[in-house]
Amino acid sequence: MLKLRVAGRGFDLAEGWVWDGRRWSAPCGWVEPFAHEALEHQMVVRSGGAAAFLIVRERAGGTGALPAPGVGAAPAELAEPAFNDRRRGVTEWPIGFTVVDLTGPADRGTVTVSCGATGEAPLQLGVDGETLHGSWDLLDLEPVWSVNRLNLEEATRFVSLRTLYSPATLFSGVYSLTERASAVFDGSALSITLPSPAQHARPRTLREGADPVPVFQQLLEEVTARWQATPGHVAVELSGGMDSAVVAAALSEMHGSVRTAVMRLPGAAGDQQMARRAEMIDVLGIGPDHVVSVADHAPFHPGGTRRGTRFSPNDGNYAEATELFQQELVAAGVTTVFTGAAGDDMVGLRPEEFQRLGQQRPVRPIPGWLGKQAREVVPVLAEGSAPVPVLKYSVLAGLEPRFPQTMRQGLWPVSPLAAPELARFGESLPLEWRHHKRVIRECLARRGLSDRVVWPVLRENFAPVMETAMRRWGIGLLADLVSQGSVLADQGIVDPDAVLEACRDGRAGGRVRALYRPLMLETALQSMAGA
Repeated sequence: MLKLRVAGRGFDLAEGWVWDGRRWSAPCGWVEPFAHEALEHQMVVRSGGAAAFLIVRERAGGTGALPAPGVGAAPAELAEPAFNDRRRGVTEWPIGFTVVDLTGPADRGTVTVSCGATGEAPLQLGVDGETLHGSWDLLDLEPVWSVNRLNLEEATRFVSLRTLYSPATLFSGVYSLTERASAVFDGSALSITLPSPAQHARPRTLREGADPVPVFQQLLEEVTARWQATPGHVAVELSGGMDSAVVAAALSEMHGSVRTAVMRLPGAAGDQQMARRAEMIDVLGIGPDHVVSVADHAPFHPGGTRRGTRFSPNDGNYAEATELFQQELVAAGVTTVFTGAAGDDMVGLRPEEFQRLGQQRPVRPIPGWLGKQAREVVPVLAEGSAPVPVLKYSVLAGLEPRFPQTMRQGLWPVSPLAAPELARFGESLPLEWRHHKRVIRECLARRGLSDRVVWPVLRENFAPVMETAMRRWGIGLLADLVSQGSVLADQGIVDPDAVLEACRDGRAGGRVRALYRPLMLETALQSMAGA
């Protein structure tokens, strides 16, 4: 949500703060929020200068907006009672926020960075000498990371698809500010304080005759309206799935113009996807539509964003096509893009419910091409997660990489289905209303969408696209990278001989899809190293 660099020793807040139109500058360094109309920020100083805080938060609809800082404006200066009241009120904000507290005494200042429960644009933090660096984008933190100092456990989790929501990142010495956590820097050391585990609801039994659909629809509309978005500058990633469709339905109730965007699937599934979306757009009264063919801009294709440009390991599986439709939206004047992320989790089933339905949750095998060092940490890969969050682990882990890639394009992403109230609503629903997303499908059907939209015949997903991309370009690229010198092989995360054997097997028709994870990480690391 912001980008900061703060020297940790000896700052005097009584003087020296200047707003030059872009950033607050001070003797302790600089603090630069991500400039976007979806966000607002303010620096508040306590009279006498012994303490200050910077609040950066999502701009909410209705009242409560922060004063807009003008060019040359000084921070707001408040006497101690008012300063303390303003600081306490920060944590009551209903959507995303990050706070940077600066406290004295002046000869040894302390910087504390904290955030709310919804995980918007989590900061990555690291220390270089007496300076604390932080950003929402790993690419900004070059002073504190090195591709030669990978976090072995995190890198192994990444390549084996065992993502864990925790303060750890792929790089040793770089930490993620997880939900409700605080990071404290005293000029020499950085410490992370984690919150208490959050409480969660259990499924309930509905009263006789109760109908959860209008309750869900009203709650979704109320939550979606929290974010202040400029009319005519709003879009929704309308994939054709139920989750983005129900978000689009809520947006259509409050915005006169909502653009739509999609990565079009190939083949018959893509034809079905586009026909269903056309009905959604017509019935909901939204559009115009922006369409990018994911097959034409598939992962790792020559000329794509991951071939010759610098990118982050956490950029999405389909970064090439995603970047293109985001650029189209920006060119059309869009500033805020809504998504259906977290819908699967909102109505997800519990492990015991899968068993009741006679279903088995798939368990991914440990890849045979892991290196010696990686195999040694396999027994601890499930350990070290952050305390139970307000949202599900899977929601936060899924949202975290969305922000940097979207924000680099100048867009602010919003995912209403990840709101804590909707998460609690989903947890409370009986199984029969969560199974097959019944509550979401019913909501769309009552908006007038046909069965072909609500219950599509063909399965629409991107797995075949990745399979084709790996066979056409991916395994050859991975084999070349490993043969020429691999960052992952050098640090024992992959066994180069085993990877090459897996690539040869793939060329002969064997399985290749799992190899996209080491390829994603290897290409990203080499791009970050300037190779």
